[in-house]
Amino acid sequence: MRDSRLIILREEGKILSLLFTEGRLVEASSCIAQEAGGEDCPLGSIYVGKVMNVAANIDAAFVELKRGVKGFLPLGKGRAIEPLNRPGDGRLLAGDEILVQV
Repeated sequence: MRDSRLIILREEGKILSLLFTEGRLVEASSCIAQEAGGEDCPLGSIYVGKVMNVAANIDAAFVELKRGVKGFLPLGKGRAIEPLNRPGDGRLLAGDEILVQV
């Protein structure tokens, strides 16, 4: 198994996330909160998202996090996602409500 570490730094409306695998930086992302009155940076936020479409050819789903804000969710093998609005049967379908973290 590969040794991975995720470091998240937050200071004065700025968020920096760094992903290290086996001691090497493999991904970095940053987010800056909008002006006063705008929304905060969504990084780390948890949503009840609604699955809009499942694309089997790329093994992913497109999820609406909130009205007008959509996200991409890679599904991958071995990732079990249980819908909140129906009994789980191992499938993810359009219309399912799921918990997602940005």
